[in-house]
Formats: sequence, C-alpha cells, structure tokens
Amino acid sequence: TPDLLTALPPEIALHILNFVDEPRTLLRIGRVNKWWHELAQDDCLWRNLHSAYQFEEHEFDGRTRYC
Repeated sequence: TPDLLTALPPEIALHILNFVDEPRTLLRIGRVNKWWHELAQDDCLWRNLHSAYQFEEHEFDGRTRYC
C-alpha cells in the first residue's frame, strides 16, 4: 500500500512539503523512495528555503511544476 504522500496528487504533496523549514530535512525526505525524491527536487521548495537561509545564488533547472 502506498504511503500518504504517494497517494496524494502532486500539488497537495508539494503543499505539505512546503512546511519543511530546514534543508537537511528536505534532503532526508528525498531519500525515502523515488516519488519522494522527485517531490523533494521541486524548485519551489528549494526557493522557499533559499529565501530563509540565503543560500548562494544558483540557477534553478526548470523542474518546477507547482509554484
């Protein structure tokens, strides 16, 4: 049986992941399974963390689906 995040539509799963407030946590989420990894790579999630943590500038690769 799929886990809750896998059973949800991607836009809802990404909305939930937007509440992750630490880069290390998002990296760990990406190691759960392939679907979670794909979700955790979303540029919107990393842009939010970039704003909070002032990462060095880097170009996002356009994988953003639901900003």
